[in-house]
Amino acid sequence: MSIQHKMNSLLSLLVHKKIGKNNWLAQCPCPIHKNKDRNPSLSLAIKNDSVIVLHCHAGGDPADILSAVGLDFDALFPDRPAKVADRGPGRCFYPTDVYERMTELFILGTFILKSGDREALLRVVENLNELNFAYHFTSSVHPGAAQEVEESMGDDHE
Repeated sequence: MSIQHKMNSLLSLLVHKKIGKNNWLAQCPCPIHKNKDRNPSLSLAIKNDSVIVLHCHAGGDPADILSAVGLDFDALFPDRPAKVADRGPGRCFYPTDVYERMTELFILGTFILKSGDREALLRVVENLNELNFAYHFTSSVHPGAAQEVEESMGDDHE
């Protein structure tokens, strides 16, 4: 499912209005709003055509917001390409797959950093640390693919 389809699915669960090309304002479903969110405080946006960023200006946690509408963080990212899904259970991901996910999390982390949501940022950092381990593991299993990733990043990567 494309990121635009995922955004449409998320928006279908919220009372919202469009405020820009890829920006919406919605009533936040987070439990911190005791009497509903009368003045919409949830900003949603599609960034870099690859990730949905949401921010509750009243301090709602992104995980609580997603949980309140029955979703998880996978709802903020495009589906994995078929080449990953076709590998079957128990098959190792290639370093390129791990690197793509790390890039998506890095983009999300930059927007969370700007929002000041420390807990959400710590979760992104934990995920990046786990992916860093996965990248090094998959690099040892698929050294040719790891070299391809490193070449695509240029000379700045160590």
